[in-house]
Amino acid sequence: MTNAERFIEAYDKWADAIFRFAYFRVYNRESAKELMQEAFCRAWQYMVDGKEIDNLRALLYQIARNLIIDQSRKKQAVSLDQMKEKGFEPSNILDNIEKSLDHEMEWRATMAGLGRLEPEYREAVELRYVAGLRPREIAKITGQNVNVVSVRINRGVQKIKQYLAEDKK
Repeated sequence: MTNAERFIEAYDKWADAIFRFAYFRVYNRESAKELMQEAFCRAWQYMVDGKEIDNLRALLYQIARNLIIDQSRKKQAVSLDQMKEKGFEPSNILDNIEKSLDHEMEWRATMAGLGRLEPEYREAVELRYVAGLRPREIAKITGQNVNVVSVRINRGVQKIKQYLAEDKK
């Protein structure tokens, strides 16, 4: 398979997922679209330069993650409350999170719990349950050990459950 065919296949498979990943971080459709497009442009340049790519999906998420970090350094992040005021309803994103937590949890409470997590836990949980990545892929994206990623996912989920239990009291 040529690089062009591989790239087109990757775009067809993962463009929407990369867009959702970016949107969930920047809460702006245009910015998320630009970030997704830039991630694919950089991945294409990486391929054209003849560099070896073991996992194109992980590379795309890593590039998108770095672009989001760069953008957030330039611009202040939007809060969950501000997103809700603008009409953002993360219904499809939360399907995967709800399955992994307890089914009786309401997605709004889960989202609020996710927003309260420390950044390293939030990122791990989002990549696992929102983006659907495996711990090994997340480790490659974040530069962390697979065990560290798994622990962060587990602790993040446990903290969300703890927040939900506290909020019910």
